Amino acid sequence: MSIIEQQGEIPETLDKLPIAELTSCPHRAFAKLRETAAAIPIESSGYRYWVITRYDDVRRVLADPSIERDRNKHGNQINSQCVVDTNFKRARIPHEIRKSPFYVEGERHHLLRATLGSIFTPRKLDELAGKASTSAQELLGTFQPCQPIDFLADYARPIAGRVLCAIAGIPDNERNVQAARAAEELLSPVIRTVERCAQSLADWATSTVDIKRHHPGDDVFTTLLRFHDQGLMTHDELTSSYVFMLIGGMEAVIATGNGAFTLLTHPGNLAKALAQPGLFSTCVDEIVRYETNFRFLSPHITTQPLHLDGVTIPAGEMLLISLGAANRDPHHFDDPDTFDITRTTTHLAFGHGGHRCPGAQLGKIEVATILRTFFQRFPNTTLVHSPHEAQWQPGKFKRRLEALPVIPR
Repeated sequence: MSIIEQQGEIPETLDKLPIAELTSCPHRAFAKLRETAAAIPIESSGYRYWVITRYDDVRRVLADPSIERDRNKHGNQINSQCVVDTNFKRARIPHEIRKSPFYVEGERHHLLRATLGSIFTPRKLDELAGKASTSAQELLGTFQPCQPIDFLADYARPIAGRVLCAIAGIPDNERNVQAARAAEELLSPVIRTVERCAQSLADWATSTVDIKRHHPGDDVFTTLLRFHDQGLMTHDELTSSYVFMLIGGMEAVIATGNGAFTLLTHPGNLAKALAQPGLFSTCVDEIVRYETNFRFLSPHITTQPLHLDGVTIPAGEMLLISLGAANRDPHHFDDPDTFDITRTTTHLAFGHGGHRCPGAQLGKIEVATILRTFFQRFPNTTLVHSPHEAQWQPGKFKRRLEALPVIPR
């Protein structure tokens, strides 16, 4: 019997939750946390955090300007008692990729978001959607009916990689494809994997700066390079931004894999989408609500006391904000554990406030295009294995499949 099934007991730490429970189906654990309190102190990875799981609280905290996101800048404000195990081994991340200005507040943050907004115009979104559609059609032409494929490795990942390279203004060659793959693994629970991927990304970003300097274009990476040359960001901030964009661009792989798996395990919803193809565009919101990419966001820091429904969190404490739990809160969603592609309730899968995902609209278009194109070509596709054998990546941050073997039909 797992801990969360024992007479309503809450585990003292997330690390004590059976890893299989968090990996295969975290939603039951999240439900118990939501029911217990607005914020619960836990120990994980050598630190004490406060877990926030309720929809209204998560939305409020994400919009609160007193909650800081830049741990590099505000780490000295963390209460000393938050460190509960000084011997806990943590991954060593090169400084070249730990300084993204996308995490800061104020004028520079607004500048960067405005820059992305000016790039993701309706015309550009249509262009990138066309890139995704063309790439999908090319790949589908290589698949044989009834011959198993890995939906992620053989289909979703190559498409997302090509779209990302188009945004960044870099070729979709093996070098950049491997960098995109490393970006996906940066939140792996295996320290050696994180350190290996982090170093390879730091090397990739540094060399990419030199490449873009000699081959500028009308793209995001060139624009960020100009910011650096104008003194608006340091070299480490520039390389960190390149990696940040790479990670964000590959989030579509996670959402597409989760979406394909969920549609295949809810055939009634897939049938609705095939009968009304427009539903593929709107169903992405339900996919990312039902299986949110992030169980938890990276840690945030309180700079003043935070009061949540009878719980007071002191200043200098670290927060683990759970988008996955908030998106299944029954106080906000009717029947939240039911997958329904006609649902219209607002979710928090892309965050909220000034740090809401700047590429959310592109991501939704990309995921919808990849799913619609595949299932219209192979509407009777089946899973190779039972849904209970799904290969979910272990760890507490991401909700993503390691692989998705399917049989196109």
